[in-house]
Amino acid sequence: MNLKVGDKAPNFKLKNQNNKEIELKDYLGRNVLVYFYPADFTPHCTSQACNLRNNFDKLTGQDIVILGISTDSPEKHAEFIREYELPFDLLSDKDGSVSKLYDSLSEPKILGFTLTKISKRNSFLINKEGVLVNIMENVEPQTHAYEIIRFCEK
Repeated sequence: MNLKVGDKAPNFKLKNQNNKEIELKDYLGRNVLVYFYPADFTPHCTSQACNLRNNFDKLTGQDIVILGISTDSPEKHAEFIREYELPFDLLSDKDGSVSKLYDSLSEPKILGFTLTKISKRNSFLINKEGVLVNIMENVEPQTHAYEIIRFCEK
């Protein structure tokens, strides 16, 4: 599936850092930023999450809900959120199915001693009607929030 601006955002249901199921369709009526990233506690992913955290008020001022997705476990997400005081949900896509649905699953990479599929650093801005209004590939971690804010101000 190759998603493009104007497409209906594919629905998904994943567990967050508290093992609570989060479903995209529950956010109809709100703007949603779905951002995919490779792994918790890595330098670029930490930078990206902190950039979103530091601009959280500006983003929520645009009525944007932030949902981060990686193949890490809910438990690892919980540690990452605690460590960096992240004010948004991180969702666990352990099998990579949602990452694949959003064209955001990488080729397998060796992490430690395991061949693992990880999410690419892509973001999808979804409007209140559930339609993709912006797709950002290979996002720059340190300026991710600014790109979204600039887009929303247009």
